[in-house]
Amino acid sequence: AQFERELLVERITEGHLSRLKARDWSCGPVPYGYRKEDGKLVEKPKEAEVARRIFRLFLRIRTYKGVARKLNEEGLPGPRGSRWYAETVKGILGTPSTQAAMSMGGTPRQTRSSSLARSGWYCLG
Repeated sequence: AQFERELLVERITEGHLSRLKARDWSCGPVPYGYRKEDGKLVEKPKEAEVARRIFRLFLRIRTYKGVARKLNEEGLPGPRGSRWYAETVKGILGTPSTQAAMSMGGTPRQTRSSSLARSGWYCLG
């Protein structure tokens, strides 16, 4: 059952990648750093760079709270214009659509959503 679950997650993520390559977005919420325009996914440059930064920071710091603290120290506003919180960072890192979107920019992406361990990430591009 665990293997089937992991396989399903992997297939869903690959489906997201396929739609992203076509710049088509018809599945789930729009990932942080992007907006939907005429059914296509369009990058919001400033937010997308913050999302990529979150992925890089997590690989180094390895805690949601640590990443949130670093973003707040840098003065970067959170998604709603306020502070960053561990749960917000976790939501961005743990969303398969965000993982797929971030992988398109050649940044780390998670292959299994059940674990954010460093060994589960790889770099595309």
